[in-house]
Order: sequence, then C-alpha cells, then structure tokens
Amino acid sequence: MNRDLNSCYFGAQTIRIKIQCHFTEPPADSHDGLKNSLSEHVRKLTTD
Repeated sequence: MNRDLNSCYFGAQTIRIKIQCHFTEPPADSHDGLKNSLSEHVRKLTTD
C-alpha cells in the first residue's frame, strides 16, 4: 500500500477530532461497529 506519512497523519487527526467532537451524533448502537472498523484499519496499517 502506498502511503504518505503526512496523509496518514492528516487522516488520523481528522478521525480523532470527529470522534472527540461528534461522537454522540451516530446512534449508540453503532459505536461498537465504529470501534471495530477503526481497529481493523489500524491492524491493516501496521501489518503492511
């Protein structure tokens, strides 16, 4: 996978801000799915 470090940093910061400021917007039953999706994405990044 071709990744630029600045792009990864920007994406991580964007997701962090969205979670910190807007976490209550999606329904509570979708929080586990979000957690699992983010965890899987991090796993893919660390194994490449």
